[in-house]
Amino acid sequence: MIGDNNMFFTLETSIETATLSIQMCVKNLREKFPTAAIIVAKILHAHRPGNAFYENSQKTNADLDQLKLDSDAKLKVLDLRSDFTNTEGTTQKDLFMPNNIHFSPADYAVYVKKIEATAEANRPCSRIVPRKSAAGPPVTPV
Repeated sequence: MIGDNNMFFTLETSIETATLSIQMCVKNLREKFPTAAIIVAKILHAHRPGNAFYENSQKTNADLDQLKLDSDAKLKVLDLRSDFTNTEGTTQKDLFMPNNIHFSPADYAVYVKKIEATAEANRPCSRIVPRKSAAGPPVTPV
């Protein structure tokens, strides 16, 4: 989750700067950890349609799509916005604090569950079928 706080400063820095900052973080991670799985979660909506923070996160997420970050086979881009908003785009009140920006404990639980599921599904060892060892019981990858 990169970029949320940037939405407060888009008047001074721009949507493009926020998008390129996320791209640079991904590039730096890939350079330092060439074989690591990376998960980039799109910016969650805060507030409601028509609010600058909401609209800027929409624009930044659209710009992220143009970067095609997920062309890296070891990178997953998650769009969790529908898990945290109502059908009309407003935030689910039980998942956010009263300021409509920060997560509530319930939101963290949903967010963590989604990230963990994605990480587990993309973990190389999760694709290994347990096999029997010549010396004993089946070997299960860790």
